[in-house]
Amino acid sequence: MALILGILFAIISSGLIVTGTLVLRAHRVKTETSFRLHGQATQFARAGMMEALGWFRKQTAQPVTAFSPLLDLTVTPQILDTLDPDVGIVREFSITGAVWGRYEVWKEWEGDPDSSRLEWRRKVQVEDVSIEKGAAGSGYVWRVRSIGYVYRLADASKSFDQYPNQILGTDILETEIRRMTLAPPGEAAICLKKGKKCTLDGKVTVSGITGAGVYYKSGKKPNELNGATVTGNPRFSKNKNDYDGSTEAVFGLSEDDLKSVADDRITALEDFPVPLPSNSLQFVELPSLTIDSERPLKGSAVLYVKGDLDVQYNSKSFFTGLIYVDGDVLIREPTEFNGTIVATGAIDVIGSSDWVTITYDDVALGKLRTEIGQYRLSGAIRSVISTE
Repeated sequence: MALILGILFAIISSGLIVTGTLVLRAHRVKTETSFRLHGQATQFARAGMMEALGWFRKQTAQPVTAFSPLLDLTVTPQILDTLDPDVGIVREFSITGAVWGRYEVWKEWEGDPDSSRLEWRRKVQVEDVSIEKGAAGSGYVWRVRSIGYVYRLADASKSFDQYPNQILGTDILETEIRRMTLAPPGEAAICLKKGKKCTLDGKVTVSGITGAGVYYKSGKKPNELNGATVTGNPRFSKNKNDYDGSTEAVFGLSEDDLKSVADDRITALEDFPVPLPSNSLQFVELPSLTIDSERPLKGSAVLYVKGDLDVQYNSKSFFTGLIYVDGDVLIREPTEFNGTIVATGAIDVIGSSDWVTITYDDVALGKLRTEIGQYRLSGAIRSVISTE
């Protein structure tokens, strides 16, 4: 009896082990299948979205007012924006064996002669939503949707979604992209509303080079004290009618929108990076951004300060780019700055034992416009439709 019971126990144990192994294998296969069908479709849709963003960025006419990828094999070099210009941006690629991937970014085309395709197009097409989002004009804000597919290719002569080919998984992602302008109120080293609120004291050199030294909207001209020097073409420029230093005018975006597209939002002084990441947009939200020897201002970037900017003695800051301060600015030596400083409040620059140099640099600003003043993701990438 003991032997029989032992055999029965061994059989039951073996059965449980085999059953558990089969269940575990089935779960693993299901998980892997789910990843291949849904996860890969999501990644393909994301890839389509990134290619669409790249397409907007590389267009010579900005802002882009029409999404129209081209396919032209007759020119040199060939234009290979897509596999199917009637759709928009289309790419296909082999995954493994008969399993293929595909993504589509549909353009707007109300003249599409295929009524069923037109109905689908209207649901997923790229749309200009600039007016809806309060932008200054068309082409500044786009809603982009991208469709990712995983499908089994059984007959290459037929469409990917036509029998005997079979769609295994689909995902549709959506986001918004926005374009910045980076247009200071004027071509000048320093821009502010009231000239009398700008004080240059001691060893201070402000050079406008091809632009003005100081550009302001109204009031008396800036104060030059104790040997401070301002040069430019002209030295001081006053324009009551055309001066616009608002966030919308300088960046083409509201403050909230600018915050959403920034590369980094800094709300603690200890998080301020040194140096600033090259060609980045940094949004600082502090009552006062203090720059000192332990935290100097260095790098080439766009710096937006929601608060005051205080550059203390001996910070040895060396910065190139655009600084926009929604508050007051105080700069002390030694500091060298190339680009443009824009402030909504007062600007005080003081040099005593060493120099403060502020130089208008249109070349540096042009590079930043190319790198930063382009279309950028301004919202979360979210799933619209997902099927398996």
